[in-house]
Amino acid sequence: MEVLAGSGYRKNKRGPLIYIYEVPPEYHVKRDIHKVDRPPLQLAVLERLLTAGHRTADPDEADFFYIPGSARDLKKSFLLQPLLSYVANMWPYWNQTGGGRRHIMPAEGDVGTCELPLKVRLFTENVTWLEFWGMYDFHPHWTQIFHNRIPCMVPGRDIVVPFMAMSSHDRFVIETPLHPRNKKHNRTNTFFFAGGVCGSGNKRALPPHCTFYKQVRYSGGVRQAVYLHFHNRTGWRVRPGTDDYARDYASSTFCLAAAGGGWGKRGIVAAMYGCIPVAATDMLYEAFEPELDWSRFGVRIAQKDIPKLADVIEGFTPEQVSDMQAKTACAAQHLHWSTNLGGIMGETGEFDAFNTIMAILRMRKKRPDLKPGQYYAEDEEFRNFVDCKPYRPSALRTPLCTMYVGPGMEPRGFEDACPTAVYYFRRKMGPPGGAICANANGTIGCPMFD
Repeated sequence: MEVLAGSGYRKNKRGPLIYIYEVPPEYHVKRDIHKVDRPPLQLAVLERLLTAGHRTADPDEADFFYIPGSARDLKKSFLLQPLLSYVANMWPYWNQTGGGRRHIMPAEGDVGTCELPLKVRLFTENVTWLEFWGMYDFHPHWTQIFHNRIPCMVPGRDIVVPFMAMSSHDRFVIETPLHPRNKKHNRTNTFFFAGGVCGSGNKRALPPHCTFYKQVRYSGGVRQAVYLHFHNRTGWRVRPGTDDYARDYASSTFCLAAAGGGWGKRGIVAAMYGCIPVAATDMLYEAFEPELDWSRFGVRIAQKDIPKLADVIEGFTPEQVSDMQAKTACAAQHLHWSTNLGGIMGETGEFDAFNTIMAILRMRKKRPDLKPGQYYAEDEEFRNFVDCKPYRPSALRTPLCTMYVGPGMEPRGFEDACPTAVYYFRRKMGPPGGAICANANGTIGCPMFD
């Protein structure tokens, strides 16, 4: 049956086309979204595949295949393996693609695929996982997560995606100074980091007194090293906590992109606030790396060089800092799920996280001969996308409604807030079909960037 027949559905001219498997409801729609303790990545992707025109009902024309289900929710092998086996046995495409190649599934867990049972990982060795965690090689501080040193993320197979700023802890992102209407702050702090340092939940446990093995390995040792070397440095705000993250991000020039027990969000939130992210975790790709190289807009150093971080950061000229800030403002668009959740900086959504996933998949189809790190240099269309240059410069695009974070937004100056009644109040997913559909006549009429 043609599931899209008579709906007025239009396919995205740029592609890719993705076939979504119809699976038994116990693996998908009967699962309780509110029991998934991480952002519902699989629902965000699922709704936008349809409203962005990337879904095809004809598997024979599909460039990729999407398995609807949450690996975080189904992570036990007795739940996840039956779903995968069902897909492999009910359709010919798993085998026709060489054992799951060109198949896509989300893995939202703290350490991505490394939290899945070994049986599942071996069965899905060709599957493209969308995950928040980008550990691509063995790291001595995370020995407990590796199955026979199998990497959690395989470059060119998997895609590291940004977390979704949708919980009560992230509501302040709508106040970013990157939006023309929002208050600007003088960036008086050279560097900022606040948060748990030793990972024990006890803010009084600070280096050099983090000796329990879980404290030593927390964040791969990065937070501990940064705190130890720089918490007393003039102009550097390095604290085990803060009373106002929004103020501190907006008042700082550089901010630490630190992992925690697993994936971290601070580098992404920093970029959303125009603070240049500093990545210092070995063997760990940040969101959309290696396709989107963070060293082009941020700072990346090896962990062994953390003691020299001040020399690196304070050695940049004002012109270099200004250039990185401009590039960080563009990168922030890629790191936010704006077409799902709503805008934060007056953006149209053309370069948001979902569309960045689609851009990477287009490159895999178009240039399978290239390594992911070569896309930017070798392909003009991809390079323009990464640099936030519109695909159709002459097309009139309307900014997205602002991400809804709770009652009382209009008196605070957010008159363009996304509709409130259509939000899930535990996990704010945005209007049906995504925020880009807020003013559309149904989910089929949502704007596309083709």
